[in-house]
Amino acid sequence: MRALVHRGAGSGPAGIGTAERPLPGPGQLLVRVVAAGWPAGRPARPGIVGEEFAGTVERLGAGAYGWERGDDVLGHCPSGACAEYVAVDAERVAGRPAALPWAEAALLPVTAAGARAALDKLRVRRGETLLVHGAQAPAGRVAVRLALARGAAVVAVAPAAARPALREAGAVPVGYGVGLGGRIRAAAPAGVDAVLDAAGRAAGPLWSALAGGPGRVAALGPVPGGRSGAVAESAALAELVELWEEGAFRVEPDVVVPLERAAEVERRAGDGRSVVVTLVALRRM
Repeated sequence: MRALVHRGAGSGPAGIGTAERPLPGPGQLLVRVVAAGWPAGRPARPGIVGEEFAGTVERLGAGAYGWERGDDVLGHCPSGACAEYVAVDAERVAGRPAALPWAEAALLPVTAAGARAALDKLRVRRGETLLVHGAQAPAGRVAVRLALARGAAVVAVAPAAARPALREAGAVPVGYGVGLGGRIRAAAPAGVDAVLDAAGRAAGPLWSALAGGPGRVAALGPVPGGRSGAVAESAALAELVELWEEGAFRVEPDVVVPLERAAEVERRAGDGRSVVVTLVALRRM
């Protein structure tokens, strides 16, 4: 089968390669991937890139109950998702409703799930003020919308092009650059209760100073080696799908590209842009 493969340090950008078509083990599903999320431009370990996907069940392994061939699903595959087929634990998938576009479905299992998990970790609740740094990134946009839905106020640090949409969503956007701390304090005169760095760089004393200590500071980003380390369980994914259906958030990718053009996209990737790689022609968009 075809796959998007990273050869390792010093080998240049990821490119199209071949891999053995996996067989579903006990409790697993073989899924034909329609679209897969790819954190292009981030460090990656050798092998098939990406972890989150949406596709159609092709085959069930022994003991994989509750699914049928032809079911549309989305899920988390730590062994690499940007491939024509993945073998994934049945407990790491959820059903994809017909209304959920394939490209968005591919970003729910890690990108959106990571934003929600960070808000839970930070204990963001009604009446508090959350600072989201990197609010233009897909996970940042999800965090903004989910925090607002919880009744929190949001100060969103983002470049100029992203600020109108953030303001329309209900956040108070501020720009990057020198004097950031002053702009944040002006936007939130009563102070900031928690900080979520969606750019994955929760460093320096500013975030802790704003949040009253490191206990309510969180960052999003891959662990060393390029994998998220997250475990996306079916129940949590299903809850996330329900939130999407209720209109609590959207997770539109910045770039949707077929596998054949993925390498050229990586060379231009930056600033946390989300890339969805399509393995077959998207349908029911």
